[in-house]
Amino acid sequence: MKKITLLTKRFYFNGAHKMSNDTFSGPENEKAFGLCQNIHGHNYSLDVSVGGEMDQKTQCIVDLEVMKNIVKKNVILVLDHHYINDVLAKLANLKGLPISLENLGSWIWDVLDREFKKNNIILEKIFLAESETTSVTISRK
Repeated sequence: MKKITLLTKRFYFNGAHKMSNDTFSGPENEKAFGLCQNIHGHNYSLDVSVGGEMDQKTQCIVDLEVMKNIVKKNVILVLDHHYINDVLAKLANLKGLPISLENLGSWIWDVLDREFKKNNIILEKIFLAESETTSVTISRK
């Protein structure tokens, strides 16, 4: 079996969101989302894992500075200290929909996968946590 090497870098950002659906009534949102239907914030952590073959000269699979700059420019600066519902309404066509950890993670995956491909970097996995007990993992396999 061939081994796969993954390099993981952790990032942090803070953001506010709410879980509500504009097509639901007040009681329907209350039932579906409870207190999370109100605007609230999280201190998110994002682990980004990339894979590939090690470069024989550098003995690395990716230039870490390139990876960090892509994540910071395309995710962290876009989301940090913002109202995530507004950001994803514009960038992911999620206007009026609940901003779940799952669809936030999916948007992050799509953005990073696209930008990494431009730099010949292979995105393998992201791990997005909104708390110590709640997270989502999205992976290639």
